[in-house]
Amino acid sequence: MKPTITLDTTEFNWAIGELAEMPVMIENIVAEFKDKARKKLSENDFSITEHICHLRDLESEGYAPRINKILTEIKPFLSDFKGGEIALQRDYNSQNEITALKDLTIARRQNVEILKSTEPEQLERSGELEGVGQITLKDLIKLMLQHDKEHLKELKALTKQL
Repeated sequence: MKPTITLDTTEFNWAIGELAEMPVMIENIVAEFKDKARKKLSENDFSITEHICHLRDLESEGYAPRINKILTEIKPFLSDFKGGEIALQRDYNSQNEITALKDLTIARRQNVEILKSTEPEQLERSGELEGVGQITLKDLIKLMLQHDKEHLKELKALTKQL
């Protein structure tokens, strides 16, 4: 379901701040639970390490190309990011969460810088997101915020059980 949002300057600045802050929030979780980063509540749940790797890959392979295409192409096709399949293929839980977090932080910082440099009219540019439909750059920002919120909620539930 496509989100519809309006972003005035204050809301836009808040959204960009939230996006920029997310890696710091995850860094705090890693610092507190570094010895339990690979533990899972069930086979179907992500560990802390898996969350970080998923977020890293989505940031660089999902969000970055979508942002770039929306800003440089006319109504581009934006591929879906098949996170579950990618997580299995890449065996996220065997990866180093510290390295993954550094890569996530760099990728998010780059995306935030691009978004901060956009003009208000560019936020109305759109593309066709596979499985969702037409979305504007504003909508993509909202999807990013929602996705961050979902993962932070899952991480909170996970760490509460650890």
